[in-house]
Amino acid sequence: MRRFVVFVFLAALCVSAAIGGDEGPPKETKRDKALKVLNISGAVHSYVEALLEGVRQSPIASDDKELYARFATAESVTEYFIPVYMESYTDEELDAMINFYSTPIGQSIVKKSLPVVRELRKASMQWGMTVSAKVNTEKARLAAEKDK
Repeated sequence: MRRFVVFVFLAALCVSAAIGGDEGPPKETKRDKALKVLNISGAVHSYVEALLEGVRQSPIASDDKELYARFATAESVTEYFIPVYMESYTDEELDAMINFYSTPIGQSIVKKSLPVVRELRKASMQWGMTVSAKVNTEKARLAAEKDK
């Protein structure tokens, strides 16, 4: 009789699980996916490091630099970036980014991101100075032409 009761109990558990008692792991939300992409892509770290590098190179007081380092954290910027990723990318695109950044080549790109950001920053400053010089030269030429 005891075996029969145990058998019925186990059978009831199996039936319960089969008709929906266990729905599996919770579905990953779009917010979860955006956060995952930001973390595994290194985007947050690159932006924070680029900001702090600019602060370190600026002529502001060292006390202020310390405050920037204290408040400019990955956690603080992540909350600003998540909505942008959620609005800009579909679930499928976020899944594809997660899949890509989880590969060895994706991680290789992540490791190169910060140095690339640094070089782009230098290059953009050089470009900006070149454009400014051309603008100033053209303004001087136009002013000289006007004075004729």
